[in-house]
Amino acid sequence: MQNICVLGATGSVGAAALSIIAEHRHHYCARILVANRDVERMEQLCRQHRPQRAVLADKTQATVLAQRLAGENIEVVGGAEAVLAAAADASCATVVGAIAGARGVAPAFAAAAAGKRLLLANKEALIVAGGLLLEAIDAGGGCLLPLDSEHCALFELLQADAEYQKLWLTASGGSVRALPLAELAQVTPQQALAHPNWSMGKKITIDSATMMNKALEIMEAAVLFRTTGERIGVVLHPQSTCHALVEYADGALIANWSQPDMRLPLARMLAWPQRLPAVVPPLPWQALSQASFTPPEAARYPCLPLAYSVLKLGGSAPAALSAANEVAVDAFLAGAIAFTDIARVNCNMVDYLHGQQTMASSIADIWQADEMARRFAREQIACWQ
Repeated sequence: MQNICVLGATGSVGAAALSIIAEHRHHYCARILVANRDVERMEQLCRQHRPQRAVLADKTQATVLAQRLAGENIEVVGGAEAVLAAAADASCATVVGAIAGARGVAPAFAAAAAGKRLLLANKEALIVAGGLLLEAIDAGGGCLLPLDSEHCALFELLQADAEYQKLWLTASGGSVRALPLAELAQVTPQQALAHPNWSMGKKITIDSATMMNKALEIMEAAVLFRTTGERIGVVLHPQSTCHALVEYADGALIANWSQPDMRLPLARMLAWPQRLPAVVPPLPWQALSQASFTPPEAARYPCLPLAYSVLKLGGSAPAALSAANEVAVDAFLAGAIAFTDIARVNCNMVDYLHGQQTMASSIADIWQADEMARRFAREQIACWQ
């Protein structure tokens, strides 16, 4: 029996993880559930999965949850320290790191330092402090397994000890991929959130529409597979059935195909190196003949090349770009800026970084860059209003 702590239990990745755990109760137990402040959803999950402990980062909401679960024999605690304690708890060998955004970085580090088997969906932990996180994993004696479908696919494809030429990430193109370029500035949050293939949280869905999500994944892949941006490419694949490809030195191109369902990479990493049976239906053969691959349009996706720029800058530059993008996405969802202004904020951020020092020798450097970038983005947005 594998005891699991699910960080971000109320989100889409957390829900997918819990569904796999519930279907394989003889192998897995959701021992600790962690979320931000969603009392309603957390109460439902606690009654369904019966964890030993439930944690909400919001202390006030944790008190409400404790009252609702009185008599259920489930420990309820709240606060940021409780989240970190859950990530490092000795009773769980495996931690699913699915807290979105910068809030997920510290818990990922707590799990890494505690020697956990860390199944990581949080992009920011790798993007803002990937080198430091890998050092923490090595020092703690744990391991890091990627949950992004693309990185999970690459992880599998690269198990063979063979020299490769290039890693290829596939991209759906997001919700507005077919919209005329002239209409992008008028895209509403509702339009941008209507992803055709995947069910994800708001932030990552908007990132998919701008292709900033793929820029972040390029940065992730560079850290995970200890390579450079020049060896990572992106190809537009609207069907989302091919998740990644590896181009080997001998000319072979090997791809990973499956249904676009987050349950598969979750099940794969939970069971690694084994496989769980019948997680998702097999991909129909006819789907292969319907697949298309094209280069992404530069004019439609100006955020994509920013990944290569910040990887060359190094240091805290990826952290700064990620932070600025979070501010821009929040502003778009709040109706404060246009859809195309997200890329405008991000491009301006990278232009500014070219004249700055981007050191990242410690977590303190990372958070300083994060704070600077958020301030820069807010000032930019305020000037346009």
